[in-house]
Amino acid sequence: TWNADKTFLACCIPGHRLLGDIHTAFDCCADGHSLTGNDRTGYRCCPVGQSYDGYQCGSVCKHGRIMVDGECVCPPGTSPAADGGCKGPVGCDSGLTTAGTCYAFKTENGHTFGYDSRQLYYSAADHSNQHRLGKFKFCKNERCTADNSVNPNDAVHIQDIQGIISHSSGPRWLSKVADGTHIGRTPRYEDSGLFSITKWSCGKYCFGGYEEGVSYHSDTYPLTFTADKQACIPVEIMEVPCDIHAIENNCMWEKAPGAC
Repeated sequence: TWNADKTFLACCIPGHRLLGDIHTAFDCCADGHSLTGNDRTGYRCCPVGQSYDGYQCGSVCKHGRIMVDGECVCPPGTSPAADGGCKGPVGCDSGLTTAGTCYAFKTENGHTFGYDSRQLYYSAADHSNQHRLGKFKFCKNERCTADNSVNPNDAVHIQDIQGIISHSSGPRWLSKVADGTHIGRTPRYEDSGLFSITKWSCGKYCFGGYEEGVSYHSDTYPLTFTADKQACIPVEIMEVPCDIHAIENNCMWEKAPGAC
């Protein structure tokens, strides 16, 4: 039985498929199961929608909580919040917000993310009529409620507003895909992927998944989801105008022209 991208082969019994990658683990999982876990707990085939805590499969923890001894708890250094999530140390924030602000993502190859209308997925390559710069919003709900901080333990949907000709065309969301398929876009919020953003040093962020990790397999960064929840892509996130004709854009530079 081959894995999804046909790079590894194993002997699996009928009705099972080979899941995993060289960064996590490999196992033959039955239909309706996924390979889940992490480096701390190890990996196991669990029913879809469940996670592995090192002892057994169980419900997936939400709102940034992690599974410890069969219970969903806040990660070390954080505390429970009123909304059921976890709040970080006072005075620290990501510098990113939902809805009211738009962003562009620049990868380590020097290019920014955009949608390739021929390949039908996002990548970081030279921009052209075929490959257009993405202009992204972080959203915690379908309405993209504004003025919420984006924290590392938040699940966010990502909306691409670049190139929308009219409101009738509707929003485009980065899609939820599986089995090594490249992340594309969808008009349906229900089919959008769950992502997470966390700060790195030196002004960078790491762009990952909320329930799965995010990885790539070529120098143009076509993204896929992976079972390793810690997998993420280093990016520079730049604030860009949502509306290029808005007068507020005059305040985009806080100091000298070109300053960040």
